[in-house]
Amino acid sequence: MDITVTAGISAYDQTTQDRQAIGPKQVKVTQSGQGDDGGIRDIGTTEEVVTFTDITTNGLLYLENLDPTNYVQFGPTSGGAMVVQGRLNPKDPPAIFRLEPGAVLRLKANVAACKVRIRIWNA
Repeated sequence: MDITVTAGISAYDQTTQDRQAIGPKQVKVTQSGQGDDGGIRDIGTTEEVVTFTDITTNGLLYLENLDPTNYVQFGPTSGGAMVVQGRLNPKDPPAIFRLEPGAVLRLKANVAACKVRIRIWNA
């Protein structure tokens, strides 16, 4: 299976009229083996390990915060706890990155539980 990711960003400062843009860039990733896992999950206010059962090797990961008011932290496990790598604020664009094979992913919601769309494809 081929997976296509398109990303770009632009910024505009109304005061200085400064405009910056990167992309859009499109990258095609070819899966080495079939498989994907995920869905919409409820993430609570204590760290949760996210497990994937239908893949053999971590690959391309998609995380999207669907909550309108609370943010979600995410990161790998180290020493039995989450090392915060990032934050998904309400209405942020999704985080898309390759999850290292063997890495254990944790998520944690701020103030109240959040629904998060999670999808991972086999490497």
